[in-house]
Amino acid sequence: MYSKEEMVILSIIYSEYIDGIFPKPKVDLNLLFQVFKISIVKNKSIFNFDNIQDLVFYVTKNILNKGNYEKRVAQFIEYFKNLDYEKMLEKAKVEIENSKKYKIEIITYFDFRYPNCLKTIKLSPFVIYVKGKFPINFDNSLAIIGARKVDNIGKKLAFEFGKFLSLNNWYNISGLAIGCDTYGHIGSINKTGAILAQGLITEIFPKENINLADKILENGGFLLSELPLTTSCKQHFFILRDRLQAALTRGVIVIETGENSGTLHTVKFALKENRKVFVLDINGEENEFIIGNIKLLNKNLKMNGNVKISKKDREKIIGVKNPIELKKYLSNSDKFGEKILIQERLF
Repeated sequence: MYSKEEMVILSIIYSEYIDGIFPKPKVDLNLLFQVFKISIVKNKSIFNFDNIQDLVFYVTKNILNKGNYEKRVAQFIEYFKNLDYEKMLEKAKVEIENSKKYKIEIITYFDFRYPNCLKTIKLSPFVIYVKGKFPINFDNSLAIIGARKVDNIGKKLAFEFGKFLSLNNWYNISGLAIGCDTYGHIGSINKTGAILAQGLITEIFPKENINLADKILENGGFLLSELPLTTSCKQHFFILRDRLQAALTRGVIVIETGENSGTLHTVKFALKENRKVFVLDINGEENEFIIGNIKLLNKNLKMNGNVKISKKDREKIIGVKNPIELKKYLSNSDKFGEKILIQERLF
């Protein structure tokens, strides 16, 4: 129904933000995705403005009927009313030409190579842009995550867990951030991929990991983003990136985290989407590096950071002390749980 160019246009719209102290997307992202899904069911293109009001009305009445969407609906309709389709089409063509030039694969929502596990989440990417060797499936994949500020113990453990996953033929899909991500990638260098909060032809962020990104590709790994190739790295893209780390894997392994680390966004999303969450149970005195670990593993302790995770959700978290304990879950399907359902989430 939608051409490759039109799917790239949707990814461009998805990436457009209004600058400010608190940047906001130009259109509500949840509304955008739900309207897109209904447009497929109804066979009515989102790029035909005559269809927009009907599609939006259906979505807000039957799917998003629990929230106040009046203002967001008005903004959404106004955006598509003023959308210059031809101009956006030219932008999409530039992105596609760049993908050929830089040997980057564009995998749309309708592509057979689009991971089924991404179709089960609430906000699926319209397009994923991939550089390198992309896995056929993600059944054997976890994400080693943690804070950027990490001590020597955390560095060592992240490396050891990464090496353990690689030796056991499991992928580590992380975020290329400094700290825990870095050492997890290095440990699993023969079996790792990185999800970025930027377009794949912009300069790698952080700069400290430019060489690591190259090594990942040299060793048969991949770099992935849901953002158009020319999109610069921005702070608000990191939370969106975090959800993909959890979505592409069967679970996450938290090495070290404080109370305000972005790691907790990934943990919260993983729990919401029924992925496993393993947290390193580190012996030692409470300190800034592991206070998040301690509170994630003890539901009765109050979480004081910006990301709140309920007691009920924290009951699902599994503490592990070393890779050997993790191996019990990797080798025992009953303990680890069923493989990710591949059925598409309709709404």
